[in-house]
Amino acid sequence: MKPRAARAFEISVLEDKIEELLQFHLHLESYLRLELAKLKEVATSRQKLPPDKRELLEEMYSDEHYLLEGAFTRNVRYSTLVSAHTLLETGLNSICHGERRRFQHAVSLVDLAGRGIQRAKTYLEKVCRVSFPSDSADWTRMRILAEVRNVIVHTNGDVRRGNQRERITQMVQSTKGLSLRRDGYIEVHPEFISETLDMMRKLFGAVHRSFPARRS
Repeated sequence: MKPRAARAFEISVLEDKIEELLQFHLHLESYLRLELAKLKEVATSRQKLPPDKRELLEEMYSDEHYLLEGAFTRNVRYSTLVSAHTLLETGLNSICHGERRRFQHAVSLVDLAGRGIQRAKTYLEKVCRVSFPSDSADWTRMRILAEVRNVIVHTNGDVRRGNQRERITQMVQSTKGLSLRRDGYIEVHPEFISETLDMMRKLFGAVHRSFPARRS
């Protein structure tokens, strides 16, 4: 298989995985909306109950509402973002490994300094001579994804516990689809996940098109 065809196949596999994760995200968000709607129905119907039963139901409603709209929703979205970043990093690494295998590059990915998506970007630029779309909005979003992922993994999403609190706070506040809760946790809105996955798909396509013609 020619290099360009091999890359096209790799990219198509990555696009399928991105679509799977997007559908996972959309189905979970639909489930959350449905469950919250059910809770609101319960909240409305409790007004018709005797005072003693109403008090018990209100306590149950309060607990369920907190778990569903708070902890459960936050953890589900955090998990989806961590999965998205894993897909991004493994996808870029896979492209690098494929190029080394096809062209027998003396330098491997692990020979370079750094790590994660930045190291893969460096490999594609320096070794594979790719005109990487560094200035694109898509790559900027991937870097934001990496930052949010690190906060989630290292401090469970609590910006206050990190050593770059001011920088992360500014990034969150200036990024559509992200916000900062009063308790210091990053709030991820569903549109941020959908847009990030769409931009990831476009980034992989841009990388594929950026390979020099001599490597076709």
